[in-house]
Amino acid sequence: MPSRPRRKLIAAGIALVIVLVLAYLWRPLGIVRGPFMLLYKYPAMVTGPLLAAVIFGGLHYAIGATSRRVKSARGCTKSTRAPTRWSSFRRHSDWNPYNWTPSHPLAGPALSAAFAGALVCLVFAIFSSALTQRAIAQNTAYGKLDVATLQGGEVRIKPYEVALNQLQNSLSSPTERVSNMHVVNVDNRLSWTAARDPAGFFRTFTKQTAGIITSDAETSSPGVKVHGPGRDADFKYGPGMQVSDNIRWGLYKKCFTCDVAEMVSIATPRGPVIMVPYIKYKGGPFVKRPTFGGVYLVDPDGRIDDLSPERARANPMVRNSGRMFPEGLARRTAGSYKYILGITNRMFTRKEAYEIANSDTENSQPYLQKFANLPHAAWVTTMTPRGRAGSTGMVMLMDAVTGETRIWKAPQNASYISNVKALDIVRGERLGVNFAGAFRAIEPRQVFPGGRLHFLVSVVPQQANRSTLNVIVDAEKQTVVKVFPATPQGDRDLIAYLNDKPVSGEYDFTGGQPGDLPEQEEDADAGQSSDDDAPTPPSDDAPTGNDEVSTIQRLLERNRRQQD
Repeated sequence: MPSRPRRKLIAAGIALVIVLVLAYLWRPLGIVRGPFMLLYKYPAMVTGPLLAAVIFGGLHYAIGATSRRVKSARGCTKSTRAPTRWSSFRRHSDWNPYNWTPSHPLAGPALSAAFAGALVCLVFAIFSSALTQRAIAQNTAYGKLDVATLQGGEVRIKPYEVALNQLQNSLSSPTERVSNMHVVNVDNRLSWTAARDPAGFFRTFTKQTAGIITSDAETSSPGVKVHGPGRDADFKYGPGMQVSDNIRWGLYKKCFTCDVAEMVSIATPRGPVIMVPYIKYKGGPFVKRPTFGGVYLVDPDGRIDDLSPERARANPMVRNSGRMFPEGLARRTAGSYKYILGITNRMFTRKEAYEIANSDTENSQPYLQKFANLPHAAWVTTMTPRGRAGSTGMVMLMDAVTGETRIWKAPQNASYISNVKALDIVRGERLGVNFAGAFRAIEPRQVFPGGRLHFLVSVVPQQANRSTLNVIVDAEKQTVVKVFPATPQGDRDLIAYLNDKPVSGEYDFTGGQPGDLPEQEEDADAGQSSDDDAPTPPSDDAPTGNDEVSTIQRLLERNRRQQD
């Protein structure tokens, strides 16, 4: 019969086997995959401590062995003392069956190895992210970008917040909710698409994703389509379903060490499809970097097609969608540019230290745009010099199919404001709206009318249920140059202006021509008093129609009178 310590080892071995089997069967769970992927993506946190433990533990053992041999050669005897009650307990009790004592030859080396490993692990935990970004910057070829080639193309008029509210307001079913909303190019037109996932905690375990919902992104009108061909289908695996019915579960079982990027819903003639680009990691034992791994196509019947980058480029739907190259990877590539000259340069000298300009809106950069002179859609990111969020230092463009990266740097003899500053300029203009709680300026997108950098800013009500104005800010002149109302005619004129075409002139906006700035009235004399509580008389020339243009003009006139 095995001894008691041996029985404990056998029981521990059986328990370990059971745990490993369960961990393999449930490997897509975050509690299993999360810690593993942390160490897999940042291998220096494993390799570094192991090397440090071996080196310092080995040195300690070698020094101790040498010291013992020297003492033995000199005839030195080890001093002894009466054992204490505690040392006797440690030596003979069941919890210490192998007689491990501080005087054991491996006790000191083990302690040194543990301390060195923990210290090195802490150091690499701090610098692993910087090492990864440095690897991304080193392995990215940055070509030169001419902004004159970015003229024309499709224009995304509708901002993220407005699209999300319009989709949610159009979904009348109490059992469904909008999830995973992204902008995608379908039939050469930008659209906001989202999945119709089950609503409610218990329904996510028992019900299926019911299809997709879309909204036209090239118009201010809702343009929402909930049902119809290419939109209705019960998915076997959905983004909002739980446990083994979730898309991530099946995808992580196919590639455990891959990271799922965005889940994009696309309406096709044969039914809705969820396109999922994924990320693989390449590198050595110390540093790994994220790379584009391929695309999964998830059909409603549960079939999952794994497309390599080459097969994905050959698929017309995937190639034309603009969502092949992951948005998150494009942002991470842009954010890693500040490490192009190394980590020490990033920390101290800070040459080429450009950072992503984050505006205070829900939809952060990069923005998907489709230009007339480029073969594919592209991710565009505005970047600012470190510590100066008010100026544009660089614009980065990444091909949404090939991942080719090009940059345009602002000339040294010119000054360009950033997207963040463009919001401040719009708020400072007298546009007939009240930015003190009633309206907001959001989502400054890069546009290039005339081959020059501008920003398209949306002015929306506080609740962002629709757009009110679309404002063009010239980045070099640092001023508002055009304003368009969020009406069908205003949208057409905005698209024409951004494509360097004349506006139609079919409507009169605030007393000017289409796209002109509202007329700014002179302030009243400082010595005259005014009664803010007095009722504002109606304007004689206020429009009286019920169409969208007249309604917006009346609202703008009312806001202007309140500000005056």
